[in-house]
Amino acid sequence: MMQTMMRMSLCALALAATSTSAATKESALGGWSNVAVSSKNTQILLAAVTGGAGAYGDDVTHTRVCFNSVQSVDQQVVAGMNYRFHVKGCPVSDAKLAGECGANDNSETKCSPVKYVVQVFKQTWSNTLQVTKITDEGGKPVGATLSADAESDVASVKAAAETESEAPTTTMTSEEKAQVDAWIKKNHLNQYGDSSDTYYTGGTPLFDESTGTSRDLYDYILSRHPDRPWKNSEVQALRTHLEAAAQEAATETTTGAVGGRAHGLMSVVVSVGVLTVLIALVAGVKAKRARHRFTYDSLRSREY
Repeated sequence: MMQTMMRMSLCALALAATSTSAATKESALGGWSNVAVSSKNTQILLAAVTGGAGAYGDDVTHTRVCFNSVQSVDQQVVAGMNYRFHVKGCPVSDAKLAGECGANDNSETKCSPVKYVVQVFKQTWSNTLQVTKITDEGGKPVGATLSADAESDVASVKAAAETESEAPTTTMTSEEKAQVDAWIKKNHLNQYGDSSDTYYTGGTPLFDESTGTSRDLYDYILSRHPDRPWKNSEVQALRTHLEAAAQEAATETTTGAVGGRAHGLMSVVVSVGVLTVLIALVAGVKAKRARHRFTYDSLRSREY
């Protein structure tokens, strides 16, 4: 009886271990897993849906919703993180109404809440945060909700992006580019010269996914910092470098002079030492000869 119970227990443990292993493997391969709703992941949702026209992927360019509550959250590990937010909210015709329904006193945000699934992609190292899908609970896309005027605003944003990307770039010398790189590193900015916690649609401010246009990195940085702050920091760095070089030269000169005097003194000491040794050797030879002479005379006196 005891053996049977032990066998059953071992089988149960093995089954549990197999299930855990399978679940872990599924998660590692990019499976969806449910996580607790928290202020942190809710903030990710809010930041994404209120991010403006550029924060929405091609499939949801003209779709906007507000949410009253977040019912549950699923996440999927990819090259970054996918989130599925199961929310209750309302479709809205103005992009400015996207976000929390209660934040806007508008009849559209006071509808009878409907269940939606808002999918968001986040990639921390590229500062990407983007809404990629908005569907109902059954997975059907919500479709366009923006009004004609709102869609016109989106088109205007795209046109402005095209105009900006077509503007002639400002040429920087290689020396100034090096100054920009040093300034970015010194001030702990991201690679685009912006705050390290800045998010970009598509992962980069240099490419507009809605228009397919791109721009030069240093042209973008200069447009953000027309006062060229790296010039000021470079002048200060140059001044510090020159002062350090002057101090080093003075130190080397002093060290060289002291070293020369020490070398001369050492030569004198060595010379005196050699002379002393020679004198001692000569004195020793004379003393030895004197002892020999005294012994010889002593023997002669005994023979007589």
